[in-house]
Amino acid sequence: MIRALALALAAAPAAADVTLGAATKVVQGVHCRTEPVGSRTAEDTIAGSIDTYDARPEFRWLTDTVPAALGVSFGLHVTVPAEMAGTIRYEVTHPPMGPEGVTVESWLSSIGTEPTYVGFHFENDYELEPGPWIMRGYSGDTLLYEAHFTVVAAELVPEITGGCFGPDLFS
Repeated sequence: MIRALALALAAAPAAADVTLGAATKVVQGVHCRTEPVGSRTAEDTIAGSIDTYDARPEFRWLTDTVPAALGVSFGLHVTVPAEMAGTIRYEVTHPPMGPEGVTVESWLSSIGTEPTYVGFHFENDYELEPGPWIMRGYSGDTLLYEAHFTVVAAELVPEITGGCFGPDLFS
């Protein structure tokens, strides 16, 4: 689909593609699967729930290029000013996926003044959709942040995919 662009992106570290609204800082990156401590209902998602964590996952790669591979996670560490802390709406826009071709998923969760993690984890084959992905956060109608990611075929970023699953993955 976007093979030429993906090859160029994979060859060099990606520059952050983040728009700050009311957020004071956003860091985007990729990490390997972190085991959640639980889950909670999120009706406006395909899965109907989101994972919960007891600690913020650390990014192994600070990039906006993500391999479409089961077990890979990507997202943001978001910091907001005190007056924006509280319940916010997280939104992820992605290529059509699932039986209904869903393109937007959202859920409510809390955010504090310390960096808060929001992310997406590839855990189902139907989620492995190359193309543009956008993560946004809103406090009411106020945009906190907008961050763009490019999901590409796993073999186009072997340093990440191999970093999660071993260097012989594509041998």
